[in-house]
Amino acid sequence: MADSTDLSPAILKQLSQNYNITVTPKRKDDKQEKRKVGNACKLAVREVYKAIQKVDNSFGFQFGKDKGYKDPVNEAVTTRLVNAVIVSEGGVEKCPWPLRELEGASKIYYISLRDSARRKESGKDKDHADRSRRQSRRRERAGRLKQSLKTAKDDKLEGLDKKKLASVLSPEYMSSEESDVDSEGVFVSFKVRRLPWQTEAFKKVKDNLEEAHKSKLSPQHLRQVKKRRVVELPSMRPAPQGCPGFILREEEER
Repeated sequence: MADSTDLSPAILKQLSQNYNITVTPKRKDDKQEKRKVGNACKLAVREVYKAIQKVDNSFGFQFGKDKGYKDPVNEAVTTRLVNAVIVSEGGVEKCPWPLRELEGASKIYYISLRDSARRKESGKDKDHADRSRRQSRRRERAGRLKQSLKTAKDDKLEGLDKKKLASVLSPEYMSSEESDVDSEGVFVSFKVRRLPWQTEAFKKVKDNLEEAHKSKLSPQHLRQVKKRRVVELPSMRPAPQGCPGFILREEEER
């Protein structure tokens, strides 16, 4: 399906109307009680939802305290949204997703929009965005280090076992990072706050693996790497439950 911005005026006009398409209950997979919602289906629902809103300002889910997903108003939005996706895909026979999957994607999008609206109301939207970015950076770094570990030589592992290291190169064992900006709000570097409960050997291994990753980058990609600066203030994140002892400082094990 095309992006909402590429939809023709004719399709946009169709999506602005409340079509009531009869979907046969005998379509494939409709007998399953639960069905995994694919990314393509979720994307189609999001794009059609936005396309309808462009031509009908009154369209959209309601998120008041008394307006749950099963509220008649939101059920009507779901019905219209599902039918509009089917229309945009060329009709019932050409639509690649069964009714239940489309309804599931609509519910997922409702929950996403509802949670976003609640965060904005409580003033936590920026905090959520910042937290999500920090979590994303930890996931990315964990992936880089695990990839570097595969080809790392023993002298870079500080005497630690490679298989055991692979089990702890995950986001919860990565240092905390925060963006540092200058007086004009321009990004300067990432401030890295170490995890005080980790051994120096494990911290050194992570640094070694990071350097190994950088050594394989082209000059162009290396210039794009954001600077990281370790600060004295440690992270307040505690060791995760079940943290293996071989990376814990002695005082943490007591």
